[in-house]
Amino acid sequence: MQLDLHVRKAALEDADALWALENDPDRLRFSFPSTTVGRDDHRRRLARQLASPDSSLWVCVSRGAVVARAGYAKVRSDAAMLEFVVAPGSRRSGVATWLLERSTPLAAAELGAATVFVTVFADNVPSLATLAKLGFNREGDGAKDGRPFLLLSKKLSPA
Repeated sequence: MQLDLHVRKAALEDADALWALENDPDRLRFSFPSTTVGRDDHRRRLARQLASPDSSLWVCVSRGAVVARAGYAKVRSDAAMLEFVVAPGSRRSGVATWLLERSTPLAAAELGAATVFVTVFADNVPSLATLAKLGFNREGDGAKDGRPFLLLSKKLSPA
């Protein structure tokens, strides 16, 4: 299958599409925190993220629709935390890999990050496979409400 994908910075105009991604039941099942977000709260949070110099938010667009999002938050002067989600109809098609290959170096350069971290529940096999393919390595593990998760990281090459 050939993908018709484009990556770009997220914008406030993406709020409704991103709200739908944030509240997708599968995303909630695999996320920290795992609660739904109201539309108005989401729009306010998105506006803060877009305005923050410590945040970098990217979307993957296919045929005019947002099909995935990758968000990066600066967690220290040289590192960022990644969180990503793919729309249900675009999962297992390479969209996550495609988006992360493109957005990670852009976000890292924007945030001054030499390392990107991500936490993933241990039972989120598709995300773990994607991240392993992209060169993320296990840094540690833990549990949230008794549910095991892994902390992964990727050291980035200087641009």
